[in-house]
Amino acid sequence: KLAAGEVVTIVAFGDSITNGGEASVPELIFWRRWVTDLAAKYPRAKITPINGATGGDTTTRGLQRLQAKVLEAKPDLVLIGFGMNDHNRRGVPLPEFEQQLREMVTRIRAATAAEIVLFSTFPPNPRWLHGTNRMAEYARATARVATETGCAYADVFNNWQTLAARKRPEDLLANNINHPNDFGHWIYYR
Repeated sequence: KLAAGEVVTIVAFGDSITNGGEASVPELIFWRRWVTDLAAKYPRAKITPINGATGGDTTTRGLQRLQAKVLEAKPDLVLIGFGMNDHNRRGVPLPEFEQQLREMVTRIRAATAAEIVLFSTFPPNPRWLHGTNRMAEYARATARVATETGCAYADVFNNWQTLAARKRPEDLLANNINHPNDFGHWIYYR
């Protein structure tokens, strides 16, 4: 569709990070940068980007919003990123998180012909009291769902860890807790 210059609807679905949390301007939100690159590569295409993300969402609330935020848009591509709120102490247990991601993919495929990209999230500041320090497990669960369902997978977690090895959390976080700064959004974008 991109090469043919057709209309392509892209929905970004997830939590506050996907919503753009702490990017200094909307153009620096990771998925918006990627859409800008697609538009430059396929100038005849008519790309419609939709921000279907909601701050604070978990996969549980995401499933409740799936119809209104994703399916009604009739997307051609859906970018799905959950995990930051799911891994919190009062979040969604790992088996339920994995099952709910799988259900999102199943429901999107049942209602649309959209391609789907699942992406992991990064570990929040280790000094944050609400995190469980189990983000690696949530990233592996996201990768498993992508493999099992035949979705593309963007490994933000390991890319983040590689860059963070020589940085302090405060160098990558705008709120010093769990929202990437512009450089953090660049890591997602890459």
